[in-house]
Amino acid sequence: MQNNELIDFLHKDLKGHDKFFTIINKENKMPLGTYQWLFYTIPYKLLTHRYFNDYESAVNGIEGDNKIIPTITLEYDRTHDKAHKNSPVMLSCRDSKGSSVRITLFHIGCYLKLKKSDKIIVKGGKYQVYNGIDQIANPNISIKKADYKFIEKIEPIYSFERGNHTLKLQNLIRKSLTSFTRPIKEWLPASVIEDNGWEDHFTCLKVIHCLIDNNSLARWEAAYDRLCLDEIYSFHLGLGLIKHESSLIIDDVFEYVKQTDTALQQSISSFEKRNKMTLSMEQIEAIKTFTIDIASTTSMRRLLQGDVGVGKTIPAFFAMIECLNIRVKEGYQSQSAMLCPSTILAMQNYNKFCELFPEYKDKACLLRSKIKKSVREPLLEGIANGAHRFVFGTHAIIQEAIEFSGLAVAVIDEQHKFGTEQRQKLRQKSIGRINMLSMSATPIPRSLCMIQFGDMDITTIKQIRPGSIENITALMEQSDQNVSDILDKAMKSIKDGNQVYWVCPMVEENEEFSIQSAVERLEIIQNYPGFENVNSKLIHGDMKSVDKDSIMKEFKDGDISMLIATTVIEVGVDMPNANIMIVEDAERFGLAQLHQLRGRVGRGNKQGYFLMLYSDDISQESMKRLKVIRNSNDGFHIAEQDLKARGSGNFLTDDQVGKYDLEFGKVYQRIADIAYDIIEKVVYDNLTAEQQDALNLFSTKYTRKKYLS
Repeated sequence: MQNNELIDFLHKDLKGHDKFFTIINKENKMPLGTYQWLFYTIPYKLLTHRYFNDYESAVNGIEGDNKIIPTITLEYDRTHDKAHKNSPVMLSCRDSKGSSVRITLFHIGCYLKLKKSDKIIVKGGKYQVYNGIDQIANPNISIKKADYKFIEKIEPIYSFERGNHTLKLQNLIRKSLTSFTRPIKEWLPASVIEDNGWEDHFTCLKVIHCLIDNNSLARWEAAYDRLCLDEIYSFHLGLGLIKHESSLIIDDVFEYVKQTDTALQQSISSFEKRNKMTLSMEQIEAIKTFTIDIASTTSMRRLLQGDVGVGKTIPAFFAMIECLNIRVKEGYQSQSAMLCPSTILAMQNYNKFCELFPEYKDKACLLRSKIKKSVREPLLEGIANGAHRFVFGTHAIIQEAIEFSGLAVAVIDEQHKFGTEQRQKLRQKSIGRINMLSMSATPIPRSLCMIQFGDMDITTIKQIRPGSIENITALMEQSDQNVSDILDKAMKSIKDGNQVYWVCPMVEENEEFSIQSAVERLEIIQNYPGFENVNSKLIHGDMKSVDKDSIMKEFKDGDISMLIATTVIEVGVDMPNANIMIVEDAERFGLAQLHQLRGRVGRGNKQGYFLMLYSDDISQESMKRLKVIRNSNDGFHIAEQDLKARGSGNFLTDDQVGKYDLEFGKVYQRIADIAYDIIEKVVYDNLTAEQQDALNLFSTKYTRKKYLS
């Protein structure tokens, strides 16, 4: 089948069903009333119809599982007299064991024509005990025929706005797929199809909608996997083409960068000399890459990822400054904004920028949510007229009242803390072309990168900054004696002029969990011999921003020696004098969280220590996870191990999948890895006819306008 024939078929209107489409339309993700919309309206859950021999077996079989629809056979006895006109109909019956069962119906009909000892088929309903009597409320019932034979099956459930239109939708899909007579060639490699035992795309569509073999959950799951891969493949072929076309028009940019490379290198050398530091080669390459992106005629959409402590922020600062240099030469206004998830981090980045680039200090500003009107108004005016070229802030930056005169670069620090809507609001602050740079301190495996950040170019920094010292990580049982030994060593370190973090999983005591809270730990430490005169304080996420800022300032200034905290200090906080961190009940934290917490110590020129305490009833699986952290400081290795530990669970959350509006919302690691290997080999200069077919599957969803606006 030719490419245009596939498009014409998928986009063809389904005539005569306008009312049906209007009723069931909820989100209008695809063109409503087309074959494409019809085929890819995917069930959001499956129900399994299962037969049980008696009432008790049915109750035990459906316990804790709301996706099983029970069917049992009962013997009808009698119909109870109704108390009043609107009372439900109640039927007394017996199951195969002779146990009494009452059926309560809130609608009447053929049920009044039942005869004593009739066998009836009872499907669905709510199984419950009412007034001491076993009851099935509001099931579907029918008289058992002589040739009745129960067939276990799965039933698709669609997220319609109102009403159950499953049968009508299934009939439409069956009829439509039957009318699709011209086969298309397979676009996936034969080895992939064979290794996974997959069927062709359109057969899988029939399986997904339970039109064939609707009693095989295994076949349904295999079909889902195949269609999931097809969608990712189609999506990334489109994105790959866009990137490929963009790469063909930047030859002039390379010439520009070549001309300015000497000046850029001099700027980097001057920066290193002034700040007495040496940038890694990967940091320098990142700076050059950003300069190429910004100087090109297309918008930069780049993810900068790297392990904790590799120095991602400095290349981001250079991107902001180089954009100013480039745009001013071209005669345009240029502003840059750095969006941070917390006031602490925004203030830290602002101060760091002013410290490292003092020549731009008077052009930079810090924007927070709660500031006095007398300070806020001139601040907003400076942003609006372009006097403030570098704006650092929290969500306050994307407030409606904030106007930029020429926002050209938007940097999103700790990108995973922000949703799609927040990123879009920041993008809309620019009236022209805007360069977006997202930063992630959590290393992301390659296959997850491909799916979650497929529309972005990716720069990775792995080299630790020259002179950095690797943290020492230890694992220890959380016994009273061990805690005492740790406090004694912490006191010695504090006397030597160092500072300590003590992290707890919960702020206050919770009756459900027998773990130490941060509040309790603070009290214990303050009463521990030798700590009476040590300034120890508590910080957690529920505190007011002004209080958190005050405590972090005290800690940074050295006024606080020990900070008891929750994961509020997980990301971005830079305290060079803090070289010890203790994490209680470490098994209650994720691997990524623990690795991020470890990155908060050892940021100065002293040896850092990271100690994980575990409870005495820790499981083998949890201990295995903690040993991953103990045995490796490589965040990318830890991220891969984390994915392996999660097995075949959801690879992306609904929120992450929602970024691209994927129909097949559950993306699994195995499928993502297969997709990565296939897409990596695509030659975009010469797409095959089969690849064009795959590209056109979801062509109305993934358009140039949507992803490059």
